[in-house]
Amino acid sequence: MKIVLKSPPAIAPRGCQRGVFTAAKQETGADALGTEFNRVTVVVQLEALDARKKPYEISKVYNLAGRGFSAFCEDFKAWSGRALTQDEVEGFDPDVLIKGQQVIAKIDHRKNGKELVAVIKGFAPANAATQVAA
Repeated sequence: MKIVLKSPPAIAPRGCQRGVFTAAKQETGADALGTEFNRVTVVVQLEALDARKKPYEISKVYNLAGRGFSAFCEDFKAWSGRALTQDEVEGFDPDVLIKGQQVIAKIDHRKNGKELVAVIKGFAPANAATQVAA
């Protein structure tokens, strides 16, 4: 009998993955067409390791114009169990709010052209890992 060992996938594994928020940076400006943007990119370093034995990093971008701020607030509440305070909203600094905090990232895969990519579908508290369904 021949045993074939599969190498870890090139993208972050699907399902609920334990990790830590490593960065949350806010960017404002205008794109090449002159359209203004205001976005936050949240980066999570997973405990899962790739083929080189390095942790996967995956990010989620929130466009704060329109529904993006509301989506960030919903994800923050799902992860932390509480809503942002008025002071946190007024002095909005996502890096201060979440950097270094443990989290469960709910990851799925989707096609981006011909490439399969990992996307964060949501967050859950790290202490509720056993309660989170994939």
